Amino acid sequence: MKNAFPLLFLILPTLVWAQRVDSIAIRQVDSLIQISRTLTGQRDFDQAIEVNSAAEKIALEKLGRKSAAFGSCCFNHGRVLHIKGDIPEAEKWYLDSKTIREKALGRGGGGGGRESESLLLEALTIREKALGKEHPEYVASLHILGRLYSDMGLYEKAEPLYLEAKAIREKVLGKEHPEYAATLNTLAILYSNMGQYEKVEPLYLEAKAIREKVLGKVHPDYAASLVNLGILYYFMGLYEKAEPLYLEAKEIFENRLNDQNHSFYYNCLGNLGILYKDMGQYEKAEPLLLEAIAIREKVFGKEHPEYAASLSNLAILYTVMGQYEKAELLELEAIAIREKALGKEHPEFAMSLGNLAHLYSDMGQYEKAEPLYLQSKAIREKVLGKEHPEYALSLNNLANLYLELGQYEKAELLELEAIAIREKFWERHIPNMPQA
Repeated sequence: MKNAFPLLFLILPTLVWAQRVDSIAIRQVDSLIQISRTLTGQRDFDQAIEVNSAAEKIALEKLGRKSAAFGSCCFNHGRVLHIKGDIPEAEKWYLDSKTIREKALGRGGGGGGRESESLLLEALTIREKALGKEHPEYVASLHILGRLYSDMGLYEKAEPLYLEAKAIREKVLGKEHPEYAATLNTLAILYSNMGQYEKVEPLYLEAKAIREKVLGKVHPDYAASLVNLGILYYFMGLYEKAEPLYLEAKEIFENRLNDQNHSFYYNCLGNLGILYKDMGQYEKAEPLLLEAIAIREKVFGKEHPEYAASLSNLAILYTVMGQYEKAELLELEAIAIREKALGKEHPEFAMSLGNLAHLYSDMGQYEKAEPLYLQSKAIREKVLGKEHPEYALSLNNLANLYLELGQYEKAELLELEAIAIREKFWERHIPNMPQA
């Protein structure tokens, strides 16, 4: 017993020092992560990853690989890559974050099937335990995970996350808050991708009304709502309703300093260019699409899906103009970018394959077109399902190809299937669709 007190005095200072080191290290890590987030917002992705790597090093050396701080570093690393457009690599970092945070908080892993089904969701919902479901960071996590699923084409996994975020923001912020409008907007984009168009317009209109009332008609977020509505009306074939919305949004961005690099500005340019292409006004379309490419290259770089989308838009224009060599080079570049950034099972990759196949079909190179159409159809069937309009489009494309080849029985079966899908789709959606 004589030795008990001397040992206690030797141990306590060590514990206090360890706690001080941990506290300092945690503050250093948090500070570096905040800097990395700021750099990400400025689209300086390389620098953001470099700063985050410094945070990772401190977390590893001072706190350990199983610490919650290192898990936060992994999460932020994934977030930077996600926004950069490197979806497969981002997913790896998100999963590392999940594993680390589970261990740090003493959470056991689930069974194989359940773990596979909710893997990415578990990586983010850890914030629920620490902060509660009404905390802004928890809602931000829902949006980040939802966007990741949406970018991966996993729309059915994204929907409940966005709906939960909408419910929380409505309760906490109210229905006239800009962040509530942002969630409405995000949910509407998801439903548009899912082909559930009857749900889209009410959400866009509500978001637009909130932004007009709270932010005013010269705010970029209000202009973004105009662009979104324009996109919806374009897909519905209501060109006369889409054009003035695009033009109003374009004017808002052009009258604001530095807003020419705003994401919705170059989306506006691209969509207006495609609209003019479909209206046969090619001389108006080309300069808009070229400007959109230049801005996206500057903002994102040449390996981002957004840049690929601009290339693909211009390729479509050159295809209808008969400038096939230009179109082929652009679409091949878009396919390579989307394959690397999104993977081979993403709807945008399927769209690029279909565009290239359509080009080859117009060129009379049917042997090149068929396997591309078939691959695009298989991806859409797997990811979107056999009742989605884009799957019906793949059937139509193949049917037209087989007609050109004189394979009439194949063409007829495909066309009948496509008609049945469209009839079912319009029966479900047409009662709530706006009229021209």
